Amino acid sequence: MRAERGVRSRSMWTIGLRHHGGARDRSSHAGSSLISGHASSSLHVLVDQTSHRSDLSRHDSAQYDRAGLVERVRTEVSSQETEEGEEDMPIEFGKWTSTISCSSFDGIPTVTATEHKSMELAPTARGGVGMPENARGQWTFRLDQAKGIVSIGMVSLDVGIGMPFRKPDLKDMVWYYTSDGVLRNGARSVGRKGPAASTGDVVVMRLAHQQITFIVNDVPFSEPIPSVTGAPLFAAVQIYRKGDAISLIAERFDDTTRAHIKFFSWGSTSVIAQGAMKDHPAAELTRQRTLAVSCCDAPDVFGAVVPSARSAAIVADGSPCAFKVQIERCRAAVYIGLEQIAWRAGHDWWAPEAVGRVWYYASDGSLRTGDEVLDRSTVTYKEQKKEIKEGAVGSTVMGFGEGEAIYTPFIPALKMGDTVSLKLEKRCFSCVHVRI
Repeated sequence: MRAERGVRSRSMWTIGLRHHGGARDRSSHAGSSLISGHASSSLHVLVDQTSHRSDLSRHDSAQYDRAGLVERVRTEVSSQETEEGEEDMPIEFGKWTSTISCSSFDGIPTVTATEHKSMELAPTARGGVGMPENARGQWTFRLDQAKGIVSIGMVSLDVGIGMPFRKPDLKDMVWYYTSDGVLRNGARSVGRKGPAASTGDVVVMRLAHQQITFIVNDVPFSEPIPSVTGAPLFAAVQIYRKGDAISLIAERFDDTTRAHIKFFSWGSTSVIAQGAMKDHPAAELTRQRTLAVSCCDAPDVFGAVVPSARSAAIVADGSPCAFKVQIERCRAAVYIGLEQIAWRAGHDWWAPEAVGRVWYYASDGSLRTGDEVLDRSTVTYKEQKKEIKEGAVGSTVMGFGEGEAIYTPFIPALKMGDTVSLKLEKRCFSCVHVRI
């Protein structure tokens, strides 16, 4: 399904999601978007943006015998990567296999293998947002328990989560360090063997200049893994032995990479306005802010705060944008669209004052601005003759009944698993619906 509508307003835009219905619905963010809905839904959004070059400081091996690991983690990425006053992004894993248990304590996420690695499936966890071409970032891992082999590295989008890294056909698709001190590209070893790691050790992985450098307990490998290309790339860990565990204790990015992550993330949520949960978020953001989960039902009171999530990215007036949202769970109404930056967070889009300020796709199968329906599915029927028998035996009356249904226009309703791609270009807002 594709539908288009003009957006005639000069303003800054953000993208959002609103939930109208049961709590704990889930949506994933795959672009820059604003989604709004009543009650429970979950959405995932992704956005593609052009990256601008911004340097990270290069590794200076002479420093390593003098500077502590924590201080280096703080200083070796450009000091300008975080704007003053900007809220730090949460440290989280984005996705993991069913053979992984993910927990968090004091803001530090830990993944633990609940099964041993098999020939075709290895307990694996990876980031939720892929790194763009020429990305620069640094991840610090702590091996909480490592009785078996543990792998840490970068994987391309084409590598299925849980696929064992050490496969010949994964050459130039996965680049990683194994805790026995070997660097690999798929099944092939790269460079000379370096320091091994075991329980309690700290492994730093740095991506810059299309190379990956590893540092184990302050000891760097003599050579990086070269030619790491094929964006998007995801930081990932793989665990061979049941019970082994890894924590992600820090991650840092340069300005350009941080901006890219924002375009794939939800930025803020509405806040519950009344009751026992007053002033608490109405939606939970997880998986590196790519997943928005409604925490409560939308109230029945007109004009009350609706559970909603707003994108981290802002679209300037006249600028194009594209984003994608996947409905991971939906048990009630969900709205997906664009709202002006000045629109009050959580204020219902189905309102007269939202006309000309909010444009959205409603999950019942309609395109709206505020409380006005621009297009919706309507049903008419082809005329069809049929015989209706009545009265005395053998007597008939010719009548007309409903025949083939015609849907005009056909705007499908949304359900769990559906994906919606939305685009704003030349003030025209278009939607494409894909049913998985």
